[in-house]
Amino acid sequence: MNHGRIDVAPFDPSGDWIDSRMLKVRYRSLGEIRMGSPFNLYEVTFVGDWIPDIDEDSWQRPHARSPDGRYLVMSAWETTNNEPGFVLYLIDSLEKSYLRTDRFAGCCTDLEWHDDGIHWQAWHITEDRHGKMPLPAK
Repeated sequence: MNHGRIDVAPFDPSGDWIDSRMLKVRYRSLGEIRMGSPFNLYEVTFVGDWIPDIDEDSWQRPHARSPDGRYLVMSAWETTNNEPGFVLYLIDSLEKSYLRTDRFAGCCTDLEWHDDGIHWQAWHITEDRHGKMPLPAK
């Protein structure tokens, strides 16, 4: 059982399409977030009947979607004072809206959709971290 997780194929320099049924996302690597880092910086292109107006230009790769394809959760870099961090965006293709979380410290390594919330994992210099974002109200 993959809990709504999208398994990503090996990196394709031309980018690959992630189908969230109502909204498609194309990732294109812009390179390492910092020289020598295993974490990359991506730009995204949204395609669909509605395009979210999100002012971000530095995305991370982890993402997940709801089983029905209505929701897509994505991670974006938010580095302050040279400390890596990320925020999550929960995009609702049906209501044509999105929510943005507060900043989490570390580098997001995984997002999964579960019945009890959206689980995230992150690498941090001192320890691996994990947390949970509540599911949207029905």
